[in-house]
Amino acid sequence: TVPRLASLVKRSQDMGYALNDVHLTHGALSLALSIRTRFGDPFAALSIGAIESRMTPARQAELVALLRNEVEDLERVLAGKAAP
Repeated sequence: TVPRLASLVKRSQDMGYALNDVHLTHGALSLALSIRTRFGDPFAALSIGAIESRMTPARQAELVALLRNEVEDLERVLAGKAAP
């Protein structure tokens, strides 16, 4: 529904990444961060999926930090500020 989608978008904005903890596959969980063009437009994403029991809040924070570093590197390359 539109209200549910709006609530998930708000949660992602508040957290700074997308968390998909409602899958068709029971026990799965995934995290994602968008990759933006040099103009600031999202055009792709990096994500990690795993068994939910392995995705403790501490592990999620660790993985989000790793994803964020990779996203920042990719965005620098896309902006022409770093070599690939």
